[in-house]
Amino acid sequence: MNRVESKRFYYVELTDGDVTEEYVSWLNDEEISRYLETPCSGNTLSSVRKFVDGCQADPDSFLFGIFAREGGRHIGNIKIKCNYVNHGLGNGNIGIMIGNKNFWGKGVATESIRAITKFGFNVLGLQKIAAGCYEINQASFRAFKKSGYKVEGVIRSAIVFEGRRIDGIMFGILPGELSESRA
Repeated sequence: MNRVESKRFYYVELTDGDVTEEYVSWLNDEEISRYLETPCSGNTLSSVRKFVDGCQADPDSFLFGIFAREGGRHIGNIKIKCNYVNHGLGNGNIGIMIGNKNFWGKGVATESIRAITKFGFNVLGLQKIAAGCYEINQASFRAFKKSGYKVEGVIRSAIVFEGRRIDGIMFGILPGELSESRA
């Protein structure tokens, strides 16, 4: 089982034993799950455990819990998915959710993106990592930019969000581009 560390957090691959009522409540909270691609209601302990088990069973998927070093509290998740890493492409995608609202606006996403991006390059041997966010998700936009990700494209009017069409922003990063400066 992989473990990654950063200054304020540690990241361990989740097991179904890490799925708690609090974790499920994040996914059912409209404010927390607003920008996720998963439905924001109807999640249960059983359905989330099934998702976590599916990630564990996929050798190209790494679903990490974000845990605060101080107190060991699970505050969110970050996932990196390799796209055919065993077939020589060496590309991956990354996504993040900060579930505990007490940690919003405190640089958690930037620190976590940096840590798991390093893992992708240094441990998994990826040659490129991609990410995406909705144009109106400025917190994610800033976190990826601060981490060194470059905007590679805009998918115009690609997403129906709250009854209107919005753009999707696509990011990418190559080895050597990761920013280490404080957020």
